[in-house]
Amino acid sequence: MPGEFIFVSTYNTVGKIQLEPADPVAELEELRDIAAADPVTYVMAKVDNRKGEVLANMYSILVYDAAGKEYELKNAHEIVDEWRSSTGEDLPAETYNQFIEVGNEHMKEAMPGAVKEFVMVGEFVDFPKEFVKVMVNANGGMDPVPAVPMSHKELMLSSRPDITFDF
Repeated sequence: MPGEFIFVSTYNTVGKIQLEPADPVAELEELRDIAAADPVTYVMAKVDNRKGEVLANMYSILVYDAAGKEYELKNAHEIVDEWRSSTGEDLPAETYNQFIEVGNEHMKEAMPGAVKEFVMVGEFVDFPKEFVKVMVNANGGMDPVPAVPMSHKELMLSSRPDITFDF
């Protein structure tokens, strides 16, 4: 059941997730190679925080398959930090700075009023072909909220007349 999913956070952040593997991101793949990390899965998320009450950082997306296995996708900046830490302390300054710069680029949040795209990274390559539940943590340490297939957009909107989806 891959495809487009939508969500509304507790703080009125709305988003659309393309829940299927995206093309590799060159700058991230370069860092993954330097860190000798295993292959990953990329997923794109678009956040519309124009009616949001707090910043959105797309902390994580949790996908569950029929067997209950959890697949976690994290914001790219978190993965970059993990890769940098795994390389040890002997990195040349230029390479270390490359990790910092790319990580910082992906750390930017969607402030209330903003629209932003996020790269999400799963440390797995076996992305499920079908899944039974999707949860999104768009606002940092807050409780995750469900994401539903785009085909359920009208049902979701009927319970939140104050929210619009412009995607």
